[in-house]
Amino acid sequence: DSNDATAPAATAHTTSHGHYPLSAYWINTSHNTYLTGDQLKSNSSVSMYLSALRRGCKCLELDCWDGERHATTGQPIPVIYHGHTLTSKILFVDVIRCIKSYLLSNPDTYPIILSLENHCSLEYQETMASNLKEILGDALYYPENHIQQDHHQRALPSPEDLIGKVVLKGKRPPEKDEDDDTSKSTSSRTTKSMMTPISMDIDSNMESTVEDEQDPYDMPAPSSSTNRNPTSPATAATTSAKKPATPKILPELARLTLFHGTKYKSFGKSMVEPTSHMHSVGETRFAKIVAKKPENSNLWRKYNAYHMTRVYPKGSRVDSSNFNPCLGWAAGAQLVALNFQTVDPALVINDGRFRENRRCGYVLKPQGILPEVPSLALPDGNAQMSGIIGISVETEPVTGREEETASSAGEAITPAPSADETDDHGAAYSVDDDPSKYEYDIPSAEIATNGANQQTNDPEQDTPNAEMAIESNQTSPGTKVGTEARDAVSDLGGFVRKLSLEHPMEDVMEEVPSGGESDWRRIYMTNHVNPMTLRIRVLAGSCLPKPLGEKTGETIDPYVTVTLHDIKSTTGGSSRKMTSSGTGKMTYVSSSFETKAVDNNGYCPIWKEGREFKDLQVLSPQVAMLQFTLNEKDVGFDDRVAEAAIPCSRLRQGYRSVQLFDLHNTRTGPYGFATLLVDIDIRQ
Repeated sequence: DSNDATAPAATAHTTSHGHYPLSAYWINTSHNTYLTGDQLKSNSSVSMYLSALRRGCKCLELDCWDGERHATTGQPIPVIYHGHTLTSKILFVDVIRCIKSYLLSNPDTYPIILSLENHCSLEYQETMASNLKEILGDALYYPENHIQQDHHQRALPSPEDLIGKVVLKGKRPPEKDEDDDTSKSTSSRTTKSMMTPISMDIDSNMESTVEDEQDPYDMPAPSSSTNRNPTSPATAATTSAKKPATPKILPELARLTLFHGTKYKSFGKSMVEPTSHMHSVGETRFAKIVAKKPENSNLWRKYNAYHMTRVYPKGSRVDSSNFNPCLGWAAGAQLVALNFQTVDPALVINDGRFRENRRCGYVLKPQGILPEVPSLALPDGNAQMSGIIGISVETEPVTGREEETASSAGEAITPAPSADETDDHGAAYSVDDDPSKYEYDIPSAEIATNGANQQTNDPEQDTPNAEMAIESNQTSPGTKVGTEARDAVSDLGGFVRKLSLEHPMEDVMEEVPSGGESDWRRIYMTNHVNPMTLRIRVLAGSCLPKPLGEKTGETIDPYVTVTLHDIKSTTGGSSRKMTSSGTGKMTYVSSSFETKAVDNNGYCPIWKEGREFKDLQVLSPQVAMLQFTLNEKDVGFDDRVAEAAIPCSRLRQGYRSVQLFDLHNTRTGPYGFATLLVDIDIRQ
């Protein structure tokens, strides 16, 4: 592990990264979690939920439908399956029990989000609510603060706040101020009923290509008399106006739901929605939106700074194939849902992305994906978030002995540099063409006995007041900083990094002698943010297994495919000029190369063409992924043997090892020592 191509600091788990709102993270998400195969006729299984959780997934999908009734009690039994298909059914209660068993064995897990696609009638929803409360008990999160009147201005809770909790995503009945939208949707349905059959076909085809998921509040209430007793359009409009649709969501279940799914209409409307409101968008529509206008990608990021977005596969992927998640990550979407039953390149790079932070399922989005946005109140109501990049915490005046304690402890925190003046380690620098000349300052206080002295030029002078004002133009003298608040702010990831004068590289976990540009890059460039040229040589392999880990069979003829998954941002106009800021139109791009096959050598193959570097241009390092695929050359069809994917922002230079994983994202049995030796060179 010490020589891995991935920076060790990236794979290590630190709780200080978990104090941001949920909207500040990429979250490992599955689509139709219950399916074992295709979307039309495969089996549904409870074990798929446990498999996804063990793979690091933290957002599970449950498609809930009315089932049968209990033979003796007549109790409604909700089921889970892919509606209107031939897939088999499983019981809702069994899935909840499975999740509970996982929580019992993993009590310190970050929150598990249940995405409820609720198609049940009210009496079946009552059973669902009862099952959730009785089985999950204290592990079920009750979002009282986010369904009150002031929830429009409240940031979402953080993963650390929700350790061991289950959070629900679903629907809540329309509130009073949403009556106008309901009448508009009713009016639109009346207009559609007056259209000719030809125009209806055209309109339905257009909608199917744009939106794959129907909003329940835009759907007409089912009625058995609709077809038997046709009425004129005018009569239908009058009837719908006199008889409003019955709410489809049980209030008891709605009170358990934190995330309320709403349909995307425009960024202007979405931005002013409560932070607990979120969008679920199909991959086709999502790609069209970010490619339509240059400013749309940045608008998505701004929306996702405090709101959540789920991007799911298009309906035509009946084979349960996956789309590449890089585009969704680049736009700041937290929940990029993939079919976990299909181990294709998309799932492999998803595994590589969420190998960060000790596979906890939550990865803090890079600073470039989190734009500065207006302030919101944090969930405890005692603090405000000034954008995602910085937090200013309300504090109490220091009096008497408390003032003396704060002064002696050196609890003085200076304002952090602006985003333009820091790298992703939070260290301030002066812009210079020569990276080796960068001057690093300490962006936050050393919480140590000499911390106060480091904040002043006079070693004899103590700091009388404790100040905390991050991302602010002025400080608040005469304040006291609590231990939890100080830790939550001063140790928060790449935005505000606490650095030590004696050990400035403790987070890089790499001891390299100082001096020279090459050494500077080895130390600091484990969190790349600017476009770069990635030069790679695949040199050798070690202990490479047979396909599927088979113990018998012929010796493999291995070769390696290296693929770069990246995002290209361009401005509008005919020039299509590249933009390094990532604010233009975004599209997914890829490039790759492969080695030649080495005959009959899986123990220690050496690739002779590794004497020459292969160049790959990385445009967006903060979201780009580098994938290594080990294949066996065979007659007719080559077999995939093992995989690995590494975030380009976390690559380290030099001769490095790449650990290979099996199709279950594990390194066990024959895969326990499977490794590639590569040479990585990074040029800015």
